[in-house]
Amino acid sequence: MKELSDQEILEKFNKGDRKIFDLMIERHHKQVYRLAYKFTRNQKDAEDVSQDTFMKAYENMIKHPKEELKIKAWLMTICVNLCR
Repeated sequence: MKELSDQEILEKFNKGDRKIFDLMIERHHKQVYRLAYKFTRNQKDAEDVSQDTFMKAYENMIKHPKEELKIKAWLMTICVNLCR
């Protein structure tokens, strides 16, 4: 079975497959957490920021569906903004 690209995940999400978001979390969680930890230098805070990053992304994707999106860069931007 072929691994879905981020763009394919986005397309499925836009078509109503909300469960596919779990795959995006699985794919990008470590990177988001590492970035949050670099800013916070605290495990608990980094976990909270990581969770908030994905919550904001999910809410934004529902309210404003994206046709094309560099998901990793977008998640990292959300994470940095939350850390600030």
